[in-house]
Amino acid sequence: MFGVNILSSDHVGVAERFSGIGGLKGAERFAGSEWISLASGVPLLAGALAAFDCEVEHVVERHSHAIVIGACSIFR
Repeated sequence: MFGVNILSSDHVGVAERFSGIGGLKGAERFAGSEWISLASGVPLLAGALAAFDCEVEHVVERHSHAIVIGACSIFR
């Protein structure tokens, strides 16, 4: 399972935390924002413009990255 959050310009701080700016890692990146969990348990940002709860269907690995394809249901 994985979640996708569509952020607004109000969420620059969240985007920066998850991009690695400031050096936070793991669970520390979630601090300072309100998160909700659906039945899947995936954390979704409460104030996101849109959020998707997804189940992994396929993973394509290429070099140092992976493309994750999922079936998603929209939260908002």
